[in-house]
Amino acid sequence: MNKGSLMRLLDVALALALFQVLKDLDMPYPRTLGGLWGMHRDVFRTATSALWLVMLWLSLYPSRDRAERVSRLTVTSGALLCVFILAMTYANALVVYSYKALLSQLIYGGTAMLSGASAWALCRGLAKDNPAVPECGDACRVCGRSLAVALGLMLAGMIACVLKYRQAMWYSVAAADIWLAVRWATGEGRGKF
Repeated sequence: MNKGSLMRLLDVALALALFQVLKDLDMPYPRTLGGLWGMHRDVFRTATSALWLVMLWLSLYPSRDRAERVSRLTVTSGALLCVFILAMTYANALVVYSYKALLSQLIYGGTAMLSGASAWALCRGLAKDNPAVPECGDACRVCGRSLAVALGLMLAGMIACVLKYRQAMWYSVAAADIWLAVRWATGEGRGKF
């Protein structure tokens, strides 16, 4: 598999996952502002999942755009990332419909963490595969550090979820989203992310 095929596979997996996550969101009843407010928690949970998927894609974009070659191990990381991105659709459905259940929170957080870890491994693989391209190495380092902080936030949320506060997992994914979005918006992402 060449670099272009891997990137197209990631793009298709992301598009399918985003479509499924947003498709699962029910219409408000009644179709008024009050009905929309009645489902605001579901909208925020779905938005968190969609933002996590989009921020993973934006985080990887500078690294993968500058890469010239990929190894089998990097392709494996990319394939795992596709699997975990698609698994986010199931995890999102679980957390929307059984928000306070420990198991659904752990599946949701575990899937988000596995997708983040796969993205981190993909960044590392792209950096190792392209030592002659300094721009790729720089982008991969920034991306890897940003994803490592996001994974740390989610790990803290998972610990809090198991110990005491069930919704901490969802909040930690939201915090990781905000972290990556701020890094992207402040310029850390667009040029060097």
